[in-house]
Amino acid sequence: MLQALIVAGVYWLCQVLDSITGMQTITRPIVLGTMTGLACGDLQTGVMMSAGLEAIFMGISPIGGVAATDTRVSTVMATAFVILSDIPQETGLALAVTVGALINSIAPLNKAFMVSYHPLFVRYTDRGDFKGFRRMMWIDAIFL
Repeated sequence: MLQALIVAGVYWLCQVLDSITGMQTITRPIVLGTMTGLACGDLQTGVMMSAGLEAIFMGISPIGGVAATDTRVSTVMATAFVILSDIPQETGLALAVTVGALINSIAPLNKAFMVSYHPLFVRYTDRGDFKGFRRMMWIDAIFL
């Protein structure tokens, strides 16, 4: 259970850093897999898994805002499974594509939740409340 929380913490931390910096590179498989490997105690396997997953997911770009798979969740989960369960790396790579497609199928639920608090951003914008808008951005980046 503790290992699952650590892996989830790595995912959350990378997501927050990516949101704060706005660079959209911290959640690429090459970085995310390496960080997961470091947190799980096997940096070498983390780097090898992340390199393989980066090669697989490099060509996936969201055309029209729709991606075929969720590269972030699949990278973290596959890397953690390989390290913590001692499954072969080839199995982990195949698992990553499957997990990414499954996670992507429930993405509309996440989008619906995000749209539900969008009026708060609009309200702060309409009032010209920069501090309130910025506070909502931090809440969104860290908690939501």
